[in-house]
Amino acid sequence: MLPEALVYPIVLVGLLLLLSSLRPAWRIHERASEHSRAWGLIVLLIPGFALGYLAFLLLLINGMVEPTDLLAALLFLLGALFVRLVVHLTEDAFREMQRVSALQVHAASHDELTGLWNRSRFIAKAESLLSQLPETGREQAAMAVLDLSQFRMINQTLGHFHGDLILREAGRRLRRAVGDHQLIGRVGGDKFAVLVERHNSPRRIRLMIENMAESLRRPYELDEHQKVTLGVHIGVATTPEHGRNADQLLRRAEMALAEAKNGAEEIVCFDPSFDLRDSTRLTLLGDLKQAIAEGALMLVYQPQVDMNTGSTCSAEALVRWPHPRLGLLGPDEFIGLAEEAGLINPLTYWVLGEAFRQIAEWEREGLKMRLGINLSVGNLLNHDFYRFVSAQRKHHGIRPEQVKFEITESAVMEDPRRAMEILSRMHDEGYVFSIDDFGTGYSSLSYLKRLPVDEIKIDKSFVMEMTRDDNDAVIVRSTIDLAHNMGRKVVAEGVESQDALEVLKILGCDCVQGFHLARPMAPDVLRHWVVSSAFRIEHLVAPSGKAASSDTDPRPA
Repeated sequence: MLPEALVYPIVLVGLLLLLSSLRPAWRIHERASEHSRAWGLIVLLIPGFALGYLAFLLLLINGMVEPTDLLAALLFLLGALFVRLVVHLTEDAFREMQRVSALQVHAASHDELTGLWNRSRFIAKAESLLSQLPETGREQAAMAVLDLSQFRMINQTLGHFHGDLILREAGRRLRRAVGDHQLIGRVGGDKFAVLVERHNSPRRIRLMIENMAESLRRPYELDEHQKVTLGVHIGVATTPEHGRNADQLLRRAEMALAEAKNGAEEIVCFDPSFDLRDSTRLTLLGDLKQAIAEGALMLVYQPQVDMNTGSTCSAEALVRWPHPRLGLLGPDEFIGLAEEAGLINPLTYWVLGEAFRQIAEWEREGLKMRLGINLSVGNLLNHDFYRFVSAQRKHHGIRPEQVKFEITESAVMEDPRRAMEILSRMHDEGYVFSIDDFGTGYSSLSYLKRLPVDEIKIDKSFVMEMTRDDNDAVIVRSTIDLAHNMGRKVVAEGVESQDALEVLKILGCDCVQGFHLARPMAPDVLRHWVVSSAFRIEHLVAPSGKAASSDTDPRPA
């Protein structure tokens, strides 16, 4: 009785397994029918197998159950189990394929980091929404493009991990600021775009944009001990004045954003005059890339004079661009463009190489000159900076003490810890450091006194006005006293009058620089000026109070 008692349940279980496979097999057949007919055959075979099971079961009921029947029943069960397993695994595979396909579709249309629409999908969605607006009427839409100021510096100094944290949080804040009914996308590295649609009030659009800016300006918490605050620039373009399609609106909003970044306004609305300026800037950018690559720039040098001895204590290297069409361009006309386009490091590296070459050439001619070179935040904190400087210095055979790097106080305070590490390492090797434009940043004096800097350079805005403005005079006097108390020398730039020179002499300023002494000049002119002019400070600070003859003042390069 034992074989008979086991055979019937085994056959029934196998039959149920087969029947439970039929519906999933049909679903697989529907999904796979375009690519293969095999599952259609399997769907037909499963009922056939089930009929075989029933026939075997009827034979067992009508006859004697032999021990071999138990073996046959087990084989039938294994066959049914195999069919069910194949169907189950195939269904799982299809579900995984669907999941992966959905992720691919999402990835193709969304930004992976923030979950917002990516640029191409944002434009497509915006185009669809804009097409639904009436041709006439008071309803309008606005495209706003937002950019996080100093974000590139965060990535360079704190790393991409913290940069990603900021971008994700910025995306969340924008969603909360504008709500789910407005279209939001990430259209660039740190650029977000928002389509504010179906509003009949420019004032309401303006308020919403200001609300977005306010949400992005709040501090970003990176960890328990560190917060950063970023500025925001916004460019805006509206329908129908600035365009009716999404691509045109986005492009013009980005042009307005560029104007905001280059000017004093945080929010700038597109103006038709930007079209011409944008074309000019694009051409200028291409010219600048080519000029850097070909070394078609030039350096001029402005001497700094020791107030006690009258000798030239150093000179500052200043870059100029002899543009073939626009003439000689000063740094104010292209440095901002270089920073915006990510060309500031290649530009600075060219300046470093040319300045080091000039120092070596002067030394071969018998002129020992320390040369000041301006650095930006990106230069100082760039991981390749130290290696590049060391390689160039050794290549040209100059000593570290012949090089003075001028850095702004705000640049140092962007990442004080890392700045301290870099400055200390290079200062220990003999490089000289100067804090440039002192008084215009937001530095902590308690931190500055620990920085390995050799001199403080008073910003020209204070020096030029100190003979007319008592507040500026107090700032200059206090800065000189502060620097001397910290064991630093003081350089005053922007000395453009005899009165300013005399006041600085009385206040004990160490070195001076400005048009009243000498304009920036070509390297051969500077060598001649230093060697042959027999320049002495008493020639300028004369008892009569009159300025010395300008015969020794060379023409500007």
